[in-house]
Amino acid sequence: MAEHLKTGWPQKVERQQEVIDTVSRILREVEREGEPAIRRWSARLDGWEPPAFVVPAERIKAAAETVDDELAEHAPRATPADSGSASSSRPSPTSA
Repeated sequence: MAEHLKTGWPQKVERQQEVIDTVSRILREVEREGEPAIRRWSARLDGWEPPAFVVPAERIKAAAETVDDELAEHAPRATPADSGSASSSRPSPTSA
């Protein structure tokens, strides 16, 4: 059974619906527009506008080397062929 380490603040039903609507809108826009929508929402929500969202292979390799061996056995590995994605089995929003 799942154990909750942290719970959010109680929200009013109206607020929950607002969050659901916003997340649905974000997902629709990302599916339809791809990276431009990701950039727009990243800037709006996080104030983060990086030059690229693709993580260079060298950074992926360096980060992977810091992961505990036991955890690494259970985590999927990204490769340079994944173009920075965490999983090569999922298509990117712009590959459709």
